[in-house]
Amino acid sequence: MGLSSIVSITEDLKVIKTITHNLVEKEVQIQNNTIITVLYRISGYFIVMGISAKIYSMKGIIFH
Repeated sequence: MGLSSIVSITEDLKVIKTITHNLVEKEVQIQNNTIITVLYRISGYFIVMGISAKIYSMKGIIFH
């Protein structure tokens, strides 16, 4: 199944979502049918574009 990460979106989204590395540059549906776009991953963080085109940082906890 490959590597995946449990990520916590900060700011006003306040949700936790499991996401895989190959979802970078793709849209992801999270809690309450919210759609985010994963922009890139750097130093353990996922940078995503969320509600109202705001940018959020998600910390990734990597596991196999």
